[in-house]
Amino acid sequence: MRSYLLAITLALKGAFAASMKPGTFCHFSESCNNIKIVDNFFLSATCRDETLSYKHANTLDLNLCIGINQTTANLLWQPYGKIANYCTDCALVEGSSIACQCSPLVSAENNAPTQSYLDLDTGIGNDNGTLTCSGGIGSFN
Repeated sequence: MRSYLLAITLALKGAFAASMKPGTFCHFSESCNNIKIVDNFFLSATCRDETLSYKHANTLDLNLCIGINQTTANLLWQPYGKIANYCTDCALVEGSSIACQCSPLVSAENNAPTQSYLDLDTGIGNDNGTLTCSGGIGSFN
């Protein structure tokens, strides 16, 4: 009985990890333009739809997609990660990467903010003109 429960637990963990795997949502910048960060934590872009037309600007709340490593303050993909709770001064850098000043929650030294980066193309996609990530979907402006 115990091995049966262990097998079920491992299968469920594997299914959850596969659903969160980077690559499921990726490469939005290849089919979007006018990409910018608005109010620190919102990604705005106009993306192509299935007709290859750029029709609607839309915005994705990055709080639904990005969190931090609580020890290092490095940005990471995390559904409902609530980046706004830990970071400030977010901006686009080098194409589709975001840079923020983030503070760790747990630190042996101090909780001083550090510059942290994440390539948004590794976790945000374009679904028929709408920005998407593992925790949410954009809304039209």
